[in-house]
Amino acid sequence: MRPLPIAHIGILVADLVTSRERWSKVFDGVFSPVSRYRPENWSDFGNPEPHLHDARLTFYIGDNPSIEILEFVGNGTHSPTKGEGGHHLSFPPLEDNEARRQELAELGVRIDGEIRHDNRWIFQFAEAGALNNVYTEWVEEHPDHPDVKDDLSPIGRLPDGTKTLFELETILDLPDGRPDSGIVEIGVVVADLDAAKAMWEAVIGYRFIDDGPASAVAGPFAATIRLIRQEPDGSREGLSYATIADADLESTGRRLQASDVPVTSVISADGLLSRLDVDPAYLNGFGIRFRRP
Repeated sequence: MRPLPIAHIGILVADLVTSRERWSKVFDGVFSPVSRYRPENWSDFGNPEPHLHDARLTFYIGDNPSIEILEFVGNGTHSPTKGEGGHHLSFPPLEDNEARRQELAELGVRIDGEIRHDNRWIFQFAEAGALNNVYTEWVEEHPDHPDVKDDLSPIGRLPDGTKTLFELETILDLPDGRPDSGIVEIGVVVADLDAAKAMWEAVIGYRFIDDGPASAVAGPFAATIRLIRQEPDGSREGLSYATIADADLESTGRRLQASDVPVTSVISADGLLSRLDVDPAYLNGFGIRFRRP
């Protein structure tokens, strides 16, 4: 398949408000007000009959890729049984989601979560089981994506009519658009590295190259994906961490400590600070790492 950059990383949580506060401290940036994505004809393995899917969510202002935090809902793709933590990777809108659906079917990958509108598949999740407990999200641009504010009122629109989940003044104060998030690597734990490389290459089109005995890395874009062989302790397969390039780790460390964010310093062989690791338990089981470019 034709490779695409990652649009956002989806994180599933039990309490969206508390999680939003913690993620805001770590990123030192704006997360959108809580909003809802409310398709009335959602269908997934948990409930194949079309039904209302009321997903509460928030997005980080940083982009390419961004972070989306979603609250547990339903008994299927976003249910509490999935557990907190890394949930899905989303890619930019496709011109023809039906074609992607057919390509996935040819690989034996089923769709677990979908919305059909105006005879188009405007939203679909490829099953998580195909990619080591990671859903992939494929969307088609459509003006009627069912977004509303948390109180169910219409979300804002920019002067050109574009919908936005952010406060209008937040976006209008960014003359150059949303800034880059700085995320340069996304780690995925896999049980069988060779099998995972083959399947990930087939589904997302990235070419994975071995990088040591226990990992492989790929990505022609700013954010790469690193597949990491599962440790014997049986840590869960799936999205594990994201790494952010940071030229001033010392300042970031002071900021995190001042905000009572639990963080571990990693010192290089020459005695210099090389990385800061936020405790995954603080961020719903997902790790954030800051490292020098």
